[in-house]
Amino acid sequence: MKARDVMISPVVTVRKGATVRDVARTLLEKHISAVPVIDSGGKVIGIVSEGDLMHRTEIGTERPYSWWLHFLTGDATVAADYVKSHATKVEDVMTSEVVTAAPETPLHEVATKFEEHRIKRIRLSARMALSSASSAVRT
Repeated sequence: MKARDVMISPVVTVRKGATVRDVARTLLEKHISAVPVIDSGGKVIGIVSEGDLMHRTEIGTERPYSWWLHFLTGDATVAADYVKSHATKVEDVMTSEVVTAAPETPLHEVATKFEEHRIKRIRLSARMALSSASSAVRT
């Protein structure tokens, strides 16, 4: 079985510059758990998933840091989490490193990428298509 056999297409996308609220609305309306972020030329520049929206100040789920955790993780980690939990633009919360595979990639290699990168979605590079761990398991 190949990646193309479990891909989801067409893919719902959001543009760079979209708000976090727009992304949350899109995920809810389309009953999906992630969307690729594209630039003005249609190039994928990131992905936003439900996980990226979990620790938000608006809904009271911002991650609290104790003094010792702050000490161990460092200022950069705490600052990055603060920006992500308070950001209003999609580019501030998206994951920029999108893992890709070719549609012809054997499914077992896609599964290996899921595990190696600790991800749940992979972009199939020949088309604007996604494959998710859940769609791979259903087949």
